[in-house]
Amino acid sequence: MLDREARCLFCNRAYLQMTGSTNEKMVQLGCVGLNIHEDPPMALSVLEQVREKGCIENIEKSCVVKDGKKLHVNISITLMPDKESFW
Repeated sequence: MLDREARCLFCNRAYLQMTGSTNEKMVQLGCVGLNIHEDPPMALSVLEQVREKGCIENIEKSCVVKDGKKLHVNISITLMPDKESFW
């Protein structure tokens, strides 16, 4: 779950296991914090699209995770009813 500025509020266990991170670390890094060097502008653009459309599906994203490994994930993002957070 992300807040309006793409800061992590909560990560599910599967995502934490894939990244080798903790919820506390993810809260510090934020959604964009794990993105590979080239992706932060794209990630912010995706969140803007979600604000406009309400959701977006099947976005490919590359992350740098524990031990510097690159992880490719496919995600979907939904704007929560409060219009202030994403899931």
